Amino acid sequence: MARRWIVDSAAGEESIEADEVDITAAGVLVFYRVATRRESERTLIASFAPAHWRRCRLASES
Repeated sequence: MARRWIVDSAAGEESIEADEVDITAAGVLVFYRVATRRESERTLIASFAPAHWRRCRLASES
C-alpha cells in the first residue's frame, strides 16, 4: 500500500507517494513503487543524494 512521504530538501518540501523507502549505504534516499502481484519487482520513483535531503517523514505524522 502506497503512503505519502514528505521530504525536506534544499529545494523545500516535496511530497512523494511510494510503497517503499530505503536509504542506501551511501546515504541516498530512494523511493519505490512495488508491483502488487510480484512484491520482488520494484520501480524506482525518485531518489535524493545525501547533500539534497535533510529529513523524510510520513505525511500522516506532519
